[in-house]
Amino acid sequence: MPGMSGIDALQSIRTLLPQIRIIILSMHDESEYVYRAFQAGASGYLLKGVAGDEVVTALRKVLQGEIYIGKGVEPLLHAEHSFVENPLAHLSSREKEVLKLVVEGKSSMEIADLLSLADNTPDVYRIRIMKKLGLKNTASLVKFALQHGIDSLK
Repeated sequence: MPGMSGIDALQSIRTLLPQIRIIILSMHDESEYVYRAFQAGASGYLLKGVAGDEVVTALRKVLQGEIYIGKGVEPLLHAEHSFVENPLAHLSSREKEVLKLVVEGKSSMEIADLLSLADNTPDVYRIRIMKKLGLKNTASLVKFALQHGIDSLK
């Protein structure tokens, strides 16, 4: 879809036809994509390459008004995280504070100084935050934060 992501398309369709049920068929196997799809109004989420019978099962479930989560998607949904709630809600206030400073481009030393922490503590927080959110590196952490409205300490 040139110029539009699947999530953008989903939001546009749901705006025009709010009663429609949409199943996302995606190559993205990261929890942030699953979360964003359901927040945008998806009724189901499948990974590309699933067997045809799972697609049929998903269609039947969604037509019955249920939400369908594909077999390959289930491991992305940590027991402590629900796909319908904001994953940032699972961060402590200090973790959110550190995340905001990371997004602002502050170095670990700057964060430590600003928050009166030991020099290596911001790195510990960053690793803990990435683990809680299911992210692999700082770039994906910043991207995730920006997509979820964290852009400064305002």
